Amino acid sequence: MEFVDEVMTHLHADEADKENITNLIADGHNVLQSHCGKFKMDDYPESKALIKDYVRFAWNGASEHFFDSFFEKINQLRWSVISNESPDEVNQDA
Repeated sequence: MEFVDEVMTHLHADEADKENITNLIADGHNVLQSHCGKFKMDDYPESKALIKDYVRFAWNGASEHFFDSFFEKINQLRWSVISNESPDEVNQDA
């Protein structure tokens, strides 16, 4: 299943919303990259969960609350990207 389809299922969205959701996924990826550095979603599985949550917040008009709700996870992703480790490797050290 493609990521956009996974997000659509999570939001109970239909095909008419696919373009909007695709744009929100790109926005979420860009927002996280602005805080964490450049990364590919497939290299950091936790980023997909964060992006899915960003889309959920943005879809419901509450994107301004995303960072407060996921501050710790965003920092974990930032550290993973900076140190070039997957989030799973960072969590094993904790």
